[in-house]
Amino acid sequence: MSHALSIRPATAPVGPAALTGGRAPAAAHTPAGPPRIVAHRGGALLAPENTMAAFRVGLAAGARTLECDVRLTRDGHLAVHHDDTITRMAAPTSVRTRGRVADLTRAQLEQVELRGGHRIPFLEDVLALAGAAGASVYIEVKVAAAAEPVARMIREMRTGEAAHAGDAVISFHPDALQVVGRILPDVDRSFLVHWTRRAAFDVIESVGARWLGARIDGIRAGAVTEAHRRGLRVNVWTVNSHRQLSRALASGADTVTTDDPHWAARRLGLGSAAH
Repeated sequence: MSHALSIRPATAPVGPAALTGGRAPAAAHTPAGPPRIVAHRGGALLAPENTMAAFRVGLAAGARTLECDVRLTRDGHLAVHHDDTITRMAAPTSVRTRGRVADLTRAQLEQVELRGGHRIPFLEDVLALAGAAGASVYIEVKVAAAAEPVARMIREMRTGEAAHAGDAVISFHPDALQVVGRILPDVDRSFLVHWTRRAAFDVIESVGARWLGARIDGIRAGAVTEAHRRGLRVNVWTVNSHRQLSRALASGADTVTTDDPHWAARRLGLGSAAH
């Protein structure tokens, strides 16, 4: 997820007539217990974001849900990388320091050295790690074109013993959530917003999602209560301060995304970040 303050969804909300997958929840939802902790980009304050080191550190800190960003490479692979380009994360000594993920092949991205000597992982790497640890994954689809391959990879890798009820596909793109719902109607989907305006609920209903993912500093009073009344769950991001965590708890959010799951677990009085 981005810390930018853009407030408009990437595409226009799709109408109810366009609903092709999933269903809008009906029964009101009442959260039980403290919120589940989600390790943002693996734990971006603990290790370089969206690297295998970050995901391992996030799990070691006790998080039972990992969040990652996914983009489509030029040759159709699912790279775990937040930015549109590699510039911010590439090490100065890397053989390649510039370029858009969408313009590069998997082989070219595998040549990129990130800060700290890390490499760009791919979604199958994160899913395999989470599966081995019994953890769930929040997968943010950064571009709508990645939605279908993401859904197909989840279907391929998260079945049987590897399946996890806490998995979710999250996105600012309603059309991406709609595509995922058509392929995987039982996998949770979350519509991401910077501000909890009422129009967000219309989008969620139109694509049949079950979650609202809201920026913690953009939540309006009563928004979480309204979401729960509609039968939705709510995730808040990115919670890295005492003030933000207090606001998340007061709101009644179901899950809390943080760059430091170890800190959040301590603040919540949990033995680990698992919940």
